Amino acid sequence: MRKFLKRFNYPNNWISPSVGLSGGISLMWKTGFTLDIVHSTDKMINTIIYSDPSKPEFLATFLYGSTYHNERVEQREYINSIGSQVNLPWVIIGDLNITMFAHERSSNTRPTTSEFPLIQQVIDRSYLNDLGYIGSQFTWSNRQSGIDNVRSRLDRALVISQWLHHYNHSKLFHLDAIGSDHLPILLVTNTTSHQGKRPFRYFKCWFKDPTCQQVIRDAYKLNIRGSHAYRMTNGIRNVKFELKKWNLSHYGNVDHKVSMLTDQLKTLNRNPYSIQNNEAIKEVKHNLELAQKAQESFYAQKSRVEFIKSYDKNTSYYHTSVNRRRHFNHISSLKLPNGQWSKDRNTLEDLLVTHFKTISTSTNPLLDEKFLNCIDASITNGDNDKLLSPITLDEIRNTIKQMGP
Repeated sequence: MRKFLKRFNYPNNWISPSVGLSGGISLMWKTGFTLDIVHSTDKMINTIIYSDPSKPEFLATFLYGSTYHNERVEQREYINSIGSQVNLPWVIIGDLNITMFAHERSSNTRPTTSEFPLIQQVIDRSYLNDLGYIGSQFTWSNRQSGIDNVRSRLDRALVISQWLHHYNHSKLFHLDAIGSDHLPILLVTNTTSHQGKRPFRYFKCWFKDPTCQQVIRDAYKLNIRGSHAYRMTNGIRNVKFELKKWNLSHYGNVDHKVSMLTDQLKTLNRNPYSIQNNEAIKEVKHNLELAQKAQESFYAQKSRVEFIKSYDKNTSYYHTSVNRRRHFNHISSLKLPNGQWSKDRNTLEDLLVTHFKTISTSTNPLLDEKFLNCIDASITNGDNDKLLSPITLDEIRNTIKQMGP
């Protein structure tokens, strides 16, 4: 193994030797960052990596998923034990030899394994998330032709919520295979994010602040001439503009507010007892409770999780959901008509515009009204009268109150 690794000229390497003719795994790395080996077996290497001064060190598990049942069970138990203790950003990467969903396998036969529920249990218990990928759908092929061909996504990266928080711009790339039945995978921890202009969003927690209501009233009272629709549109636009300024100058960051009040409470609790100090503690506790409720409401709305009741304390869960949505809520690359993948933003914009223009355009539109006679009427005359009747103010108020922010 060492003779084989020498040809790559990496200054650092670690080898976990095979047991007999099976197993064996090696790791090679360059200089310029700190990597410490904390544990290794013939199919797994656990490392602590520190590469970016602005981010915390992280735990990286390089894993070859065993194909033997007993070893699989041992690997799952070990991963569960790490998941219950780890307090660092954590990524598991390698040929895990698992498929998590039916669409990750392409073949003319059904998979014979019954271990999918067990795999999902391990992932759920350790709070792991699939990082996703950019590139080809499958990472392994048996290289057979015709109906005997089998392709699967066996290579992947699994991460916990702390990883998504600190390394949210990380991406996993499926590279082109050269001389192997597996595609190489490349984890980039800090890719460039091309975020467009963020749309304005009104948060429900703002309305708990009494000054917010006054800002909305004052901003909507614009002395503008024109139709009702024109005045309403400009009034709403001005409300958006004033709320942005109010949020920056008055309301501020909810996380910073909770952290600041928590520090204030710790300081007050260290002070000797006095009536003034006791009253100050009560006031800070009250403000901290309001800030925590606002924080929970803020992240619940951003996560778009609707099935958890509002009185539940699920800020950490909402925060994880927000980080996961943020990680996947973008288009980083697209496949071009020639089969190549592109990450250039201008190319992506042109490709999307062309695609939607093509599917939305017809060269010879033809509408045969005879087909409409084949469709049974589902709207009665009474329903039609209601649909055509003028909209009342009460209907507008009720509809707006039912809308989510």
